[in-house]
Amino acid sequence: MEIQNMMNSNHSVELENIAHQGNYLTGTCNTDESSFLVLSLPYDKGWKVFVNGQNVKTYSVNGGFVGFGVEVGNNQIEMYFTPVGFKQGAIISLIGIMGYVALIVYEKLKIRNSRRYKNEQSI
Repeated sequence: MEIQNMMNSNHSVELENIAHQGNYLTGTCNTDESSFLVLSLPYDKGWKVFVNGQNVKTYSVNGGFVGFGVEVGNNQIEMYFTPVGFKQGAIISLIGIMGYVALIVYEKLKIRNSRRYKNEQSI
């Protein structure tokens, strides 16, 4: 129902001037009426879409594509993709690496202290 409210007419809207790099995509679209833009990009909850600098809600449409509303006039579209769970995975990986480094340092200190203790015993 939300999508139908955004689709006031059968007016066709296209994304133009597309540029992309890594997980970032930009483009423009010009429309005479408020409309709903569907892109042939796979829908995922990791998409963050900004229309004219404002974060907009994305929808899964037409079997799994990304769709969102656009306003009357010239619209600047910015899209960022970060997989769901990426930040949590990066934090857990960093904690694991820090734990591994701490374990190596602990073992090196343990070996150094045992050698020092043996040298003191032999004197």
